[in-house]
Amino acid sequence: MNQDLLKEAFSSFLDASKSLENYFLALQEKIDYLTKELEKANLELKNSLEEKERTNNFLETVLNSLDEAIIVLDRERTILMFNNGAKKLLKIDKNGCVGKHFSTLGFEVKKEGENQFLIKDGKHTPVIYSEYTVKNGSKEENGKIVVIKDISRIKEIENHYERNKRLIAMGEMAAKIVHEIRSPLCSIELFASMLREEEGSVKKNELVEGIIAGIGSLNNILNNMLYFARERKVRGSLISLSVLVDEVLELFKPLILKKKIKLKKIIGEITIFADVDLLKQAIFNILQNAYYAVDEGGVIVISSNKERDFIALSIKDNGHGISKENINKIFDPFYTTRDSGTGLGLAITLKIIEAHKGFIEVNSEVGKGSEFKIFIPLEGGSYE
Repeated sequence: MNQDLLKEAFSSFLDASKSLENYFLALQEKIDYLTKELEKANLELKNSLEEKERTNNFLETVLNSLDEAIIVLDRERTILMFNNGAKKLLKIDKNGCVGKHFSTLGFEVKKEGENQFLIKDGKHTPVIYSEYTVKNGSKEENGKIVVIKDISRIKEIENHYERNKRLIAMGEMAAKIVHEIRSPLCSIELFASMLREEEGSVKKNELVEGIIAGIGSLNNILNNMLYFARERKVRGSLISLSVLVDEVLELFKPLILKKKIKLKKIIGEITIFADVDLLKQAIFNILQNAYYAVDEGGVIVISSNKERDFIALSIKDNGHGISKENINKIFDPFYTTRDSGTGLGLAITLKIIEAHKGFIEVNSEVGKGSEFKIFIPLEGGSYE
């Protein structure tokens, strides 16, 4: 009896072992299948993450290549990210700003008429400021994208264009005025010369000399007006900038001594392609402006360096400075703040530099002085 029970138990054990082995094999197959699926999922996830990283890198590269300042905010206006344009315009650091509130960037945007200005550290920069809402799939607001475009250069071009329009109109008018005035002036000079040849009192001769001197002064003004009105041809040659400036300073020496001006010249050995006489006149005109701007014992610094594809000649003074309202008018013909000035010096200077395919930049602060920078192209060539 016990033997039968033992056989039965052993048979049941064998059946159970067989069943357990089959279950183990099935489980092993399931594990192998799940392992392959997991490896496949991991590979897909890895590829997806790599693709996302490539996309993010591409997007970051695109954003950083834009000149506009771009700032990404969440719905609480916390800074999530910003590009190099924002870093440059707002002078901010990524590590110190990300995660902070937008208001901590320390700037404000004000509207003045049709213009917008970004104000930071007391500096006013003309900008176009825009905010765009970011929405999720449910059309709910997720955050904001702030875009700020610095349009300083555009404004400069606009001002330059408007100034050129005025210059053309004023030039045409100047040519007509000169033509109308010169004929009677020549007649007056002829009659005055005839009077001088006749015998008369010393007083009469003094008056005649005064008339002739006055006519000479008027003729000089008319010549300047014609110079301004006519298109000038530049006859370029290779010259040493240092030597050219020395020649101008030699002419300027009496004025320097008269006002006890401290003049500093910092110019290296630079050769440029330019019209010697025209460039001398342009430099002299700016130096003359600096002379009238400084008080006795004032300082004028003349220096040069290379900037981009240009030689930049800087004439800086510690004089009275120019107000913001007037700085856009200084190159207009006949605009002057001096009672004895004709207002043609800087207008003529601008024409000379533009004829050399260059440009002039002016920076000034009332009470601190002004800096005029003449830019002449490094690459010389024909000005025809």
